[in-house]
Amino acid sequence: MDQIISLFGRPDHVAYDIRSLRNKANPDDTFEAQLFYGDLKAIVKTSHLVKIDYPKFIVHGKKGSFIKYGIDQQETSLKANIMPGEPGFAADDYGKTVSRRDFDAAFAKSWGKENVKAVKLTCQGNPAYLTEIQISIKADAINAPLSANSFLPQPHPGNCGKTFVIDKAGY
Repeated sequence: MDQIISLFGRPDHVAYDIRSLRNKANPDDTFEAQLFYGDLKAIVKTSHLVKIDYPKFIVHGKKGSFIKYGIDQQETSLKANIMPGEPGFAADDYGKTVSRRDFDAAFAKSWGKENVKAVKLTCQGNPAYLTEIQISIKADAINAPLSANSFLPQPHPGNCGKTFVIDKAGY
């Protein structure tokens, strides 16, 4: 909350939801606060019941979206004796480039060698660049053997605005 208020100031009005989802007799375990600033709405939420961390920031605009996970790296840099102005200060880790061979090997390890398929991404018929891959599987197929029919096209909020499809036939 303090970060939102330091960024945007005192809100025009606030709505919130605080509750205990596990057991009504237990202390509250989840909350969501909505802070309104004219046409801007900032949402702050947390829960003890989530398996993975929420993104730190999500910003949506007319020309794209920005999603940031994890904390600001300034504190991490200072603890590592990397000072402002030095190379690497507050640098985020955006991962690394993964070769096709390494991707296929990791996929085979998780899903089985027989399930390695070529992935072809298109945007309105043109090749699309792969910056992140997220695989969605139909709920009724979770416990069934993996098949090409398990993969669903997913809407992508990026520059295409259409759908990326995993091509069953390969390249």
